[in-house]
Amino acid sequence: MKPTAAAFLVPVFCMTFIIIGGAIAMGGLIWLFRTASFVSRSDKFSGQVIAMERANGSRWVYPVFTFTDSANNVRTQRSGISVRSFKVGERLTILCDPADSWHAEIDSFQTVWRPPLEVTGGGLLFGGFSWLMILLVKVTAKRGKSKKGVRLVR
Repeated sequence: MKPTAAAFLVPVFCMTFIIIGGAIAMGGLIWLFRTASFVSRSDKFSGQVIAMERANGSRWVYPVFTFTDSANNVRTQRSGISVRSFKVGERLTILCDPADSWHAEIDSFQTVWRPPLEVTGGGLLFGGFSWLMILLVKVTAKRGKSKKGVRLVR
C-alpha cells in the first residue's frame, strides 16, 4: 500500500514548526542571557513615573519615567514595554547601562524579565506542540498497522 500525501506532509509540516519554534526559543534564550548581563552590570538609580503614554491611539499604555544618571544628567524615557500597573508619580528603581545611559529600564519583573521569558516560552510551546503532533501521528500509524490482520468477532 502506498503512503498517502498526508502521511508525508504532516511530519514535514510539523518539522517546519519545530524548527521555527526552536529558532524562536533560541532567540528568547539569547535575549534572556543579554537581559541577565544588562541587569548584572547596570547601575541603579531612583526614578519616577511622570506620565502614562499611548502610542498612536493604541490601547497599549507605556510608562514614561525620569531619573538622574551618574553624570547628573536628567534622563526622560518611555518604557518599551506596556505596563498598566505603574501610576504617575510612583517612585521606582531604574536600571541603567553604565556604558550607554540611554539604555535604561524600570527595575521590575514586568519590564525586564517578562518579555524574554514570554518569547522563550512561546517558542518552546510552538515547537513542543509540533513534537506532540508528530508523536500522535506515529502512534496512530502504528496502531493502524497492527490492526490490519485483526478480525473483530461479534
